[in-house]
Amino acid sequence: GAVVTQAAPGGGMDSHESPRRDALPPALRFRFQALELALEAVVRLRAPIRKIRAQDRELGDQLRDALTHACTALGEGDGRRGGNQRLAFRRAIGEAREARGRLATAYVKRYVSLAEITPGAEKLLEVERILARFV
Repeated sequence: GAVVTQAAPGGGMDSHESPRRDALPPALRFRFQALELALEAVVRLRAPIRKIRAQDRELGDQLRDALTHACTALGEGDGRRGGNQRLAFRRAIGEAREARGRLATAYVKRYVSLAEITPGAEKLLEVERILARFV
């Protein structure tokens, strides 16, 4: 990923920046690597999601929602223990798999290239692998 040297205009990250820990304010940093990876997937998939939405609004929205739900389930699970944590992590795995399935669908429909979606899909797969140890 690109090295973040300063905040993009407006204080956010542009579509090519990686959400490194030092690029996020302390209130938005997490100790759980899977959540950091999921957030990085969101950043890497911003442009492909826009491109997918231009061709198929519903598919783009469903992809965006699956990524959002994966991140929120990870955040929830990171703050829980035992069975509640496993349940949240199972939801996160399902959402990550749904997002990868939607990326595959967009690819076979020729809305995006493999080069555009592989970096984000690889981050989601890493998330799934990490979570598999907890569920």
